[in-house]
Amino acid sequence: MALVHAKSGELIILDPHSAQRSETLIRDDHMEVAQMVLETGQYLKEHSAAGAMMIQVLKGAIDFEAHGTTQRIEPGHLMYLRDSEPHAVLALENTVLLLSIFLHRR
Repeated sequence: MALVHAKSGELIILDPHSAQRSETLIRDDHMEVAQMVLETGQYLKEHSAAGAMMIQVLKGAIDFEAHGTTQRIEPGHLMYLRDSEPHAVLALENTVLLLSIFLHRR
């Protein structure tokens, strides 16, 4: 079964307090937006994305490692990373992220 993603102009209602699973909300030629659900202590080892990205915490808190430093990101914070920048994530509590990746697909 193929996943259904929002279409241009379609409203997406986010409720980070009831989110149960990670899912891709938008997938287009040059952009993906996903809601990620992380449990306390979950660690995403160093990796990189195939494009520039923005991370916004909707609920919870994470330690975000990039550019040789670790920063705590909480609701109301926004982090930008350039294309293919290595990074790692540690969930400090049950967390919901909004992840936007601006891809360079052809």
